[in-house]
Amino acid sequence: MAQNASPATDVPTREGGVIVASDEQPNHDFDQYSTYSWSVQLQEPNSIFALNDLVLKSRIISDLAYEMEARGYEQVASNPDLIVSFRVFDAPTEFTGYEGFGTNYFGDEIREPEDRVRYKFDAGTLIVHLIDNKTDEVVWQGYASGLIDGNVFDLDKDEVAEAVHMVMDEYNYNAKGMASNE
Repeated sequence: MAQNASPATDVPTREGGVIVASDEQPNHDFDQYSTYSWSVQLQEPNSIFALNDLVLKSRIISDLAYEMEARGYEQVASNPDLIVSFRVFDAPTEFTGYEGFGTNYFGDEIREPEDRVRYKFDAGTLIVHLIDNKTDEVVWQGYASGLIDGNVFDLDKDEVAEAVHMVMDEYNYNAKGMASNE
């Protein structure tokens, strides 16, 4: 995996030049979740959220399902607590997240609006969103950038599984009633 990512902020770099990081909704209670389902876009057979590659999409779904179930989450067909979505970017992209902790780190508030930061990534970024089904808000997002080998996303099943694992390794929560990963 080549080192092609260039985020606007200082985020951790893992072995092989892959940049992995995450952020979450401030002050959010993740202990309330026990079930998940896939976003509508991922359930569509010909969606383009994985480089328009159905094999890659299938591998990422399978690997994410493994990661969610390892944390005690149950996949359900309707009314899930969390909706899982992902996208693989084949072109440079930007999105907004939060940097560090807010000024009230030891108080009630963790982050503040002024802590927002723009992330800029080169092609080859996998981003995973966990969305609260009741509020329709993204409560957690994790990403791995630098997954391009030359000009091509590395489609090797072991490399895809490792990329998904690196992203989900940033998610330090388990399903309701299961011991925490922290």
